[in-house]
Amino acid sequence: SLVRESGGEIQSESRMREIRTSGLMSGDGKRGGALRQRSRPSSTLPVPTIRFQILYVFLVLAHDRRRILHFNVTAHPAAEWTAQQLRDAFPWDSAPSYLLRDRDRIFGDHFTRQVRDMGIKEVLSAPRSPWQRAYVERVIGTIRRECLDHVVVFNDTSLRQMLNLYFDYYHRCF
Repeated sequence: SLVRESGGEIQSESRMREIRTSGLMSGDGKRGGALRQRSRPSSTLPVPTIRFQILYVFLVLAHDRRRILHFNVTAHPAAEWTAQQLRDAFPWDSAPSYLLRDRDRIFGDHFTRQVRDMGIKEVLSAPRSPWQRAYVERVIGTIRRECLDHVVVFNDTSLRQMLNLYFDYYHRCF
C-alpha cells in the first residue's frame, strides 16, 4: 500500500481512497445507465454540519419525471426509521412495483419486511456500483452542487428547511 504524507500525518493510499469514495467528497453525478421504468430508487445522502456531525438525507425518487417524492433527515439512520420513511413516502395503495436500492446497512430486515408487506419487489444494485442507480445518484450530485455546496448546515431542522426550499425550486425548474 502506498503511503502519503499529508499535513504532518501519514495516510495510506487506501484510506485516501476511502475518504474520496465515502460520499462526503463524491457525488459528481456523471454516471450513466438505464433503470427500470416503474421503479423508485431510494438512497441516503450524508451531509456534514458546522459541528462536524453527519446528518443523513433519505431520498425517494420517481423515475418517470425524476421527481423527489419523499425525503427526511436524521442523524442516526436505522432500519426501523427507513421503513417508516417508506410508509410515509407511499401511503395507502400508492406503492410502486419496484424499489431500486443499494446494499446499505440501513436497509435491514425490518425494512425488507416492510417492502415485502407493501407488495414491492426490491431490486438490489451490485456492490459498489452507483451507476446502476444513475438517476438518484445524479439527483444527489445536483443537490450537492446546487444547494449544499453553498450553505452551512447547522442542524437537522435547518437542513430540512433548506432542502424543502431547494426541492420546490427543483420541481419547478426540472
